[in-house]
Amino acid sequence: MEKLFRNRDLNVSVRTVERDGEVLFYAKDVAESLGYSNPQKAVRDHVWGLNKVLLGKAKGVNETFTRKTSGERFVHPKNRQQHTVLLYESGVYQLTFKSRLPIAEDFQAWQAVVIPGLGEYQDTSSKRCDAWKKGYKGGQPDIIIENPMGKYKGFAIEFKSPKGTGVASEKQVLWFHKLMKIGYM
Repeated sequence: MEKLFRNRDLNVSVRTVERDGEVLFYAKDVAESLGYSNPQKAVRDHVWGLNKVLLGKAKGVNETFTRKTSGERFVHPKNRQQHTVLLYESGVYQLTFKSRLPIAEDFQAWQAVVIPGLGEYQDTSSKRCDAWKKGYKGGQPDIIIENPMGKYKGFAIEFKSPKGTGVASEKQVLWFHKLMKIGYM
């Protein structure tokens, strides 16, 4: 799953991709965000080989997948960019710490906020939804909203009743009615 992190104040953006639970960063995005004029040379010169990997060699990339709707087999779209370099977290730090460019200090401060939160907060809702699909109900939202076809979409809303009374507020009831009108309940 690919994600984009932006900092409008610094005018930087970095794409990440998850492989087997580990977050990898697009090297070109990190190098360009740090202001390197030649991102490929910067990554080649400043990042050790064990801190980077080619997208084509990242585990799980060369697999084919089956579309759920048609059953058709297809090759993962990332296979078209097999020479794209991805950085492990240590590679991002290495490239950042080697930089002597003016933006590097501000980028380090921003990355200190973004990177620690990746694994900690990234999948919380999807983990809860997966648990719901498996039948575990403890700690789950009171209401799971499905699409009009009855297929679960992963969109969950948790309604808290005032002071644990079990009675929905007027605003919650209005929200329920709006969802019913558009076919979600």
